[in-house]
Amino acid sequence: MPSIKQIAFHRMQLGKAQKYIRENLHEHIDLTTLARASGASPYHFVRVFSAYTSETPFEFIRRQKILASMEPLRGDDSSITDIAFSTGYSSSSAYTKAFKAVTNLAPKEFRNFGKENARKLVQDLSISPKVKEIEMELDFELNPSIVTRPQSIIIYNEDCGPFEEIAPSVWEQFLKYISKSDFIKDDTEFLGISDIEESESGHQKHFYKAAVTINNNSGDTLAGSLKYGEIPSGKYAKFILNGSYLGLWPAFKKAFAYLNENNFELNNGPCLENYLNDPKYTPEDELITEILIPVK
Repeated sequence: MPSIKQIAFHRMQLGKAQKYIRENLHEHIDLTTLARASGASPYHFVRVFSAYTSETPFEFIRRQKILASMEPLRGDDSSITDIAFSTGYSSSSAYTKAFKAVTNLAPKEFRNFGKENARKLVQDLSISPKVKEIEMELDFELNPSIVTRPQSIIIYNEDCGPFEEIAPSVWEQFLKYISKSDFIKDDTEFLGISDIEESESGHQKHFYKAAVTINNNSGDTLAGSLKYGEIPSGKYAKFILNGSYLGLWPAFKKAFAYLNENNFELNNGPCLENYLNDPKYTPEDELITEILIPVK
């Protein structure tokens, strides 16, 4: 079984590869190039990728190509052939074959799909098989407490993209800078801060910050891409997640469903993850994370 340090490193490699794929979907991507982007050998890369996602690199590439094609399919009058070429397929027939393999629908059928059904399909395809497995086994009690948090001053680093892809790299870069500073105190909180924008088609854009709380903004120049910011005071529904950080996304999904089903009125503002122990020293199944969703 890999060590805690190895798991973090593997997820970093995985995130680098996934980011490369998303940025080059219109190109032919081979295994050697992907492995190089992740910093691993091809053999090691395939093993790590499959272990952490429950799909092969090429299944992931196909899923991302189909996802990327769904917005223009629903949103404009581009031809099937043009959409095929824009997502790296050599012909409309190759694209249609891949689309059917992933969705059991032809592109033309999806184009005429009902809006809500199309949105649900996009959201379902956005989730990796591994995350779906974790969702089924999630150790997560739907028994929130309502808490009020005071205003927090923070230092943060940020990026935009899928959570499982960007969170490890955002935290790695953030901790590299913050560990050299004297900002960390006994009462410092380590927070993940998430804002999500969803298009009508169901495609989501995830803005993610890795942050620590500080006592005051000294105005000192910060290293690298770090910035000062603040989280306003507010009321939150607080849930507790036990176990792997891979469960964060499914946990948020279940928490939002619970709040909607029980008529909680959600408030504007970011959701928070408050990490209560250190993943460098804590076994993955013993990690504890507060999940905080703003409510009125």
